[in-house]
Amino acid sequence: MSKQSDFFNKFGPMAVKAVQGTPLFASVALAQAALETGYAVSKPYNNMFGIKGTNSLGKVFSATTKEHLNGKMETIKGTGKLYGSYNEAIKAGANKYTIFKAYDSEEGSWKDYVKRLTQSKRYAPALKADTPEAQISAIKAAGYATDPNYVSKIMSIIRTNGLEKWDTQAEAEKKKSGGIKAAVIIILITLIILIVWQRKAFFRKLF
Repeated sequence: MSKQSDFFNKFGPMAVKAVQGTPLFASVALAQAALETGYAVSKPYNNMFGIKGTNSLGKVFSATTKEHLNGKMETIKGTGKLYGSYNEAIKAGANKYTIFKAYDSEEGSWKDYVKRLTQSKRYAPALKADTPEAQISAIKAAGYATDPNYVSKIMSIIRTNGLEKWDTQAEAEKKKSGGIKAAVIIILITLIILIVWQRKAFFRKLF
């Protein structure tokens, strides 16, 4: 199996689980993780999405990165060190563009990715997108990445690897979850009706 197949087989289910209950597409999240980590070749401190540590109060690290600045792609050298916070990294001389969040686990990175996209107002347009391409376009427009070719790269990964199947699976899980919740509600309502009926029957016997 190729590293691409290994990557999607491992993280596909994680993506489906992470986007449950949100308007996010699993295919987009998977493609972003693949692009940002080089198919898990480089994911220091479990950062799967290249999420910056700007103003973070938690652990961050400084890594060499490429940013599209002033009309051209520039390589900005990181210190390669771990810091207790963003401010600590800045005080130590790390360039702000090189500071990324550090996570205790891969799952933590996925959860933070979903939290950022669903709770930050600047990504609100992305949550209204009805296709993966519309969503990643909105995410890019909100400032997620500086690479002008970011959208085309993500869509190429999605189409080449057939990642839409994970969107289908996520939708199936959503319907399954909804069905279970509906069944639980029906059972609870039935129990309440039975309890009320039994109480009424009890009081009828008394009087």
